[in-house]
Amino acid sequence: MHNAVANGAQQVVAAMLAAQPAGAAFTTGDGRTPLHVLSLCEDSEARQATLRVILRYATDPARLLAFQEPFEGNTALHAAAKQGHAEVVVRLLEAGAELSATNEAGCDGGHFLSAAPRRGGDAFTAGAFPQADGARGGQGRAGGGEPLARGGRTRRGGGAQGGTAEGSGREDGDRRRRARLMECFELSC
Repeated sequence: MHNAVANGAQQVVAAMLAAQPAGAAFTTGDGRTPLHVLSLCEDSEARQATLRVILRYATDPARLLAFQEPFEGNTALHAAAKQGHAEVVVRLLEAGAELSATNEAGCDGGHFLSAAPRRGGDAFTAGAFPQADGARGGQGRAGGGEPLARGGRTRRGGGAQGGTAEGSGREDGDRRRRARLMECFELSC
């Protein structure tokens, strides 16, 4: 599974996940899910197509998006942002990934966005991110969760610190995530 994802073989990934949808949450020996190794795929179009396949077959997308590998505590969003894959970052946020989820070093996805290498068609540009109005999402840290696999864990970023949020629900959460993403983009320019 992980080799097919890293190589952008979306047809192979689709066939494997059609036969065993739980494969979207399988981890490598070092605790990375297919979404973590997606950042190894060098072809932007293949990366996006493979991401769509994984998210379509994932039996528990929210848990998969929140999963942190056990060594550094990075989520798939951290891995994509670290590699400068803007299109994957945006799709993961749209799917419900938390930009404010922190790794073991206390860094959230925004930290990696500001330090990410700029790669050809994947460059972080203002047009790559949906505009959002509304409250600014704060950084936070919430503990624990059930392990997805050996050594892994899930953890989601907490509520606002230093900002206020009006309203509630998925729509407001999306607005806050997009606003935070735009804030990180502006800081990195």
